[in-house]
Amino acid sequence: MAEGRAPRGLDRDFRALLALANPWSDGQAILRELEQIGPLDWDVVSALALRHRIMPLIARRIALVRAELNLPATVAAHFSQQGQIALFHEMALLAELKRIKQALDDAGLRFLVIKGLVLSSDNHGAMGWRTNHDIDLVVAPQDMARAHVCLSALGIRRIEPEPDMDATALESGMERSKDWVYLGGTGDLVIELHHRLFDNHHLCAQGLFERSRRVTLFGQTKVETLGDEDGPAYLALHGALHAWSRLKWLIDMAFVLRKLDGAALGTLLNTHQGKAGDRALGQALILCRDLFGVRWPATTAKPRASRILTASARHALTSGGAVELEDSRFGTTLKNISHYALWFNPAYLWAELRFDLTDTSRDKVDGRSRVPIWMQRLMRWFERHGGKASLR
Repeated sequence: MAEGRAPRGLDRDFRALLALANPWSDGQAILRELEQIGPLDWDVVSALALRHRIMPLIARRIALVRAELNLPATVAAHFSQQGQIALFHEMALLAELKRIKQALDDAGLRFLVIKGLVLSSDNHGAMGWRTNHDIDLVVAPQDMARAHVCLSALGIRRIEPEPDMDATALESGMERSKDWVYLGGTGDLVIELHHRLFDNHHLCAQGLFERSRRVTLFGQTKVETLGDEDGPAYLALHGALHAWSRLKWLIDMAFVLRKLDGAALGTLLNTHQGKAGDRALGQALILCRDLFGVRWPATTAKPRASRILTASARHALTSGGAVELEDSRFGTTLKNISHYALWFNPAYLWAELRFDLTDTSRDKVDGRSRVPIWMQRLMRWFERHGGKASLR
């Protein structure tokens, strides 16, 4: 796979961000691209890096070429500080993961570690290159209660669902939601305990534990994670369900893809053909081609993703400046609509529609009202986007 350039036709500051973040570019390639782009507003580049959650990566990449960039000292110091913050946070996450691993191992509970520290270790081999928010664990559904006891014994407290929720409500909630959320460390470390990978059951492949692989995180501790077949598909689906609206997700995917030769990449695409991850993987390949200029081997199977789906993802990535997609007008709506173009599976589509019509996590709806929840949600949508509908 050959390296390429950041595409023309984009804002110069975003092009600079792409040039700095491009996993296929070395220091000299970065300098060549930045020279062609011309003068930059580094405050804007910094704001974009924060919005796309790649500030630590940009800080490390800038360190490769800082002497040639002639970067203002204040700007260089800001990037360096963000890199240090990311490093210390990942150190704290790794220490917390070791505590959790010991407790779960002692209880005889099998678990997977996904995203986060695994990607940092696999992709960079060092801490402090990624914005790493939390620890994501996966256990079998029947082990959730026992895992909860283990975490609670460590002083890690559940915040979602509510700590005092009864067993019947917890079981009902597990049908709808993929995980429970905890706070660990000194109360600033987030742990997500998953019993499946996605809220929509139909996206979740069976046999994850049987296909898992064992990795050593930063040469320190061994854990199980998603296997070679499941890992890339999960990352692609995770990015696609968020409309690829942050470069962080595409870059994580890119580091995985760049390790694959043409044959391995073709095998991956063929393995998931017609399955949940098919179009999401296709999106990832097309976005890497269009934004990072990578030329995939001619032997690689043609990515399968609709033009509308890929155009929507590119728009979510490249427009809006430093504003999050969810904070832009119709941003969440466009993201949710894209879910329906991701996989034309009737059971999947029906589950998405049912979730969208009854989800109360964003809108404040009254469960005691005679107005159905789905109608309340539509009214709230019109209110948010300038409509006149009201529940009063």
